[in-house]
Amino acid sequence: MPEQFFGRVMEDHDQEFIRVLEDLIEVLVAQGVITLDMLPGRAAAKFQQRRSMRELALVN
Repeated sequence: MPEQFFGRVMEDHDQEFIRVLEDLIEVLVAQGVITLDMLPGRAAAKFQQRRSMRELALVN
């Protein structure tokens, strides 16, 4: 049971950290420090996918 709890805590932490990274990428792009095409292809695609999902969630 403690292992399952630890696993869930880590999953929650990972989700929060992913959001921090997304926000960081957004700031760097907005300030012109990086462009999305500077990211590896799969990373840029995943970022764009998550960005689109968040935008849809805000609209609905």
